[in-house]
Amino acid sequence: MTYSNSIDNMMNILDSHDTVRILTTLQSDEEKMRIAYLILLMLNGKPTIYYGDEVGLLGNRDPDCRRTFPWERIGSEINKFFISITGLRKRLHEMRSGLLYARKVHGHDMLVKMGPEYSVALLIQGKNEVKSAIDEVLPSAEILFQGNTFVLFVLPSENLIEFENSLTR
Repeated sequence: MTYSNSIDNMMNILDSHDTVRILTTLQSDEEKMRIAYLILLMLNGKPTIYYGDEVGLLGNRDPDCRRTFPWERIGSEINKFFISITGLRKRLHEMRSGLLYARKVHGHDMLVKMGPEYSVALLIQGKNEVKSAIDEVLPSAEILFQGNTFVLFVLPSENLIEFENSLTR
């Protein structure tokens, strides 16, 4: 309570010029890096992407974490992902502010950013389960991104409880 609205001004980072790069920390697992950045972009505050992460640059402790930017990777799949998710954060107010909570749903982790009209949810380790639940319970929910182990989707906030209950049955 002491910080009031200053949380919206926090600089949120996964790596920097002083740390091992996130993709190196995650042992080159791009799927985990995508999930980490989706979580970062769901937090209130100012997400900061250290140069090179958007094209999958590796690097250990300083000075290795300051490698030259690999310009030839512009347009790669990971780069397209970063362009999409930053555009998504800009487009969806719910990604930038609102109530954030995590819970277990049918044995899987789910992070929800709840807004007054819409909610954005990231379900991890549950692609097949959430896809069938969305199809059955909320056909109007929009799947924004999906990988092998995650699904990011948006749905009307009024349907969120109904959706969560359908997954816990």
